[in-house]
Amino acid sequence: MTNQGNEIQTNSELRYNFSNDPYLDTGHSVIFSYNTRNINKSDDEIATVGWGYRSPERASDGTYLWETSLEYGLGSQGDGAILTLQTAALPGLLLKGRYEG
Repeated sequence: MTNQGNEIQTNSELRYNFSNDPYLDTGHSVIFSYNTRNINKSDDEIATVGWGYRSPERASDGTYLWETSLEYGLGSQGDGAILTLQTAALPGLLLKGRYEG
């Protein structure tokens, strides 16, 4: 479980990993997350559930070589699918794409 926050936003995520090794955070997992954001006195909230995959390979800086997730979110701005894909294949550069439907 991870939890991050400041005066503008909070992000909480719980992952259940299907890896046979309890010390690894790679492979397939089920993701539950809850995010809030307060900008200009407008409160946005979203809760998601979905599937994720993290590669066992790592980049030189320790980030996952690639990671992807497919989630469904319900929030104050609507609901729909969320697809993310990120890669650290280029040293020192993390590329991340996100689609929200």
